[in-house]
Amino acid sequence: MTETAFTPPRSINFLSCAFRAVGGVVRTADGFRITTPWAIARYGPIRLSRGWWTLISEGESDDLEVRVRDDTGLIFACRPSRLGAVNLHVGQTTLADIDLVPSPWPGEVRYRSLTFKRLTQAEVARFLGRRVTQAIRSDRPLSRISTAARRMMSGSSFGSRATAATSFVSTLPTSATATLAAPTQVIRRNDLTCVLGDADRLDARTLDVVADLFRSRPEVAAVYGDVIEGGSLLPVPQWDGERARWFPLARPPIFFRGNVDGLDPDSAWTRVLETVRTSGEASVARIPLPLAVRQGPAERNPAPRFPVPTRKRWPSVSVIIPTKQRTDLLAKCLESLRTRTDYPDLEIVVVDNGADGAQLGALLKAEGAFHRIVCVYDGGDFNFSRLINGGVRASQGEVLLLLNDDVMAQEAGWLHRMVDSALDPSTGAVGARLVYSSGDIQHAGVMLGLGGICGHLWRNQSAEDAASNPHIVYPGRRMAVTGACLAVRRDAFDEVGGLDEVNYPVTLNDIDFCLRLDRAGFQTIYRGDALLLHDESQSRGSDDEERRKRERRRAETRAFCKMWGHLLDDDPFGSPAFDLSTETGAVYIPAAHIAP
Repeated sequence: MTETAFTPPRSINFLSCAFRAVGGVVRTADGFRITTPWAIARYGPIRLSRGWWTLISEGESDDLEVRVRDDTGLIFACRPSRLGAVNLHVGQTTLADIDLVPSPWPGEVRYRSLTFKRLTQAEVARFLGRRVTQAIRSDRPLSRISTAARRMMSGSSFGSRATAATSFVSTLPTSATATLAAPTQVIRRNDLTCVLGDADRLDARTLDVVADLFRSRPEVAAVYGDVIEGGSLLPVPQWDGERARWFPLARPPIFFRGNVDGLDPDSAWTRVLETVRTSGEASVARIPLPLAVRQGPAERNPAPRFPVPTRKRWPSVSVIIPTKQRTDLLAKCLESLRTRTDYPDLEIVVVDNGADGAQLGALLKAEGAFHRIVCVYDGGDFNFSRLINGGVRASQGEVLLLLNDDVMAQEAGWLHRMVDSALDPSTGAVGARLVYSSGDIQHAGVMLGLGGICGHLWRNQSAEDAASNPHIVYPGRRMAVTGACLAVRRDAFDEVGGLDEVNYPVTLNDIDFCLRLDRAGFQTIYRGDALLLHDESQSRGSDDEERRKRERRRAETRAFCKMWGHLLDDDPFGSPAFDLSTETGAVYIPAAHIAP
């Protein structure tokens, strides 16, 4: 980031300061006018001094969101109540962007006060005194106090709510495999037809928002959005043809341009598919807002299992596995390829970056009786991109599988599923569903903007909840997937030049690779039906053990934001409803105004 002339020493008045709009935000005399859903007003870069800051919000809206991020990613996100204060400890003086989402819904938002100011020493003393008193009265006083003290002494930035309320909830997935609700009404207004389910109640603002979209985008013939069901919300992505092959992405309410007769929820989905087939994906649009509230508990039915794909000929696959010190992990990985991977034509390329020579030699000799194994030695500093590229050069397969040595196959057929997707000429990278040993989700695709840069959406969701979440268990598009288990055709890998060894030696190389593939016209596919176990980063340790590693991560993040920062505000296969400060899939539900 480069500093601008606007660097207030102690306070920021969001109602008078200049900002850059991402989407549609217009300043009014006493607030903002929002013209597009989830529009962002971006302030800065602004120099924030080390110390405690407070956000004071006095106004009409319960939907305000404030995000503070620097060149390492998101350092703070909060949603204060109408009359509330939220405090932020800035661990070290930093140049930051401050983003405001005044309201997810288009319309007018008014405030009496909306300021961000640095606390004086006396104010800090009073604030910390209140927090210590609250901690003492809690069930774990010493733990809470010591945790906060360690974070302050380490230079970390973190927030502390005073009287603010939170609108975040954990998602309770709604199964899209259930029968669609029977209709009770079809609404027609202003050359618009809406199909509702039996328990749907439209938000009072929905019809106006949908009508505005139809007016502004003449190519759109059908519109869908989110639904609050049983008090929970599972955001749906922009149109995704891959996911639509597996389950009905658009569920009531569904809106069509013009007066359409003979519709019920099932035929409405059929009509959406026909619209895409005849007019292309641009003819269907998503509004990332809860357009309706559905009464009753959310349905939670596990998704059905689908058979392993079949082909007359399966191409050769080269598995590229970098390894360093944990030969025991590599042994488990190779065993799983032998016992739980029934792929017919497999080559394994092990890239040795400093393993014990005797142990590695004995292991590869034993596994060589079952697989064609190639070993490549690279004794340089750990550089994941260089290790992968070197392994690819030594390989022969038509399809490449990048695989960490701490990943283990769980059941046969997973590689057939990934290769089947990789063979589509329009596809670049293909990722898998990775779980911890507990069964909780480790990776179900990457969402841009999560944590300020990117993150693994749905991380730590339980196996039980994941089983009924169609966005986890079914295949679908993503902007990126992890390189811990990533399949790609050799021609696509070569076209973009493999992984970037210079800018991303350790982190973000897989995300950059997927985005370069996307730029070259190759889509990224996530195969939720390909399941493997990943005990993350066991083989090289924590990324933040040493100062040198933190500085390296900062440099990689800067390079990534310089190249791809323009994509971080709107991942089409995610949703702005997700809480960007956590990877768990928690969502923010805008206050509902149910139409009478």
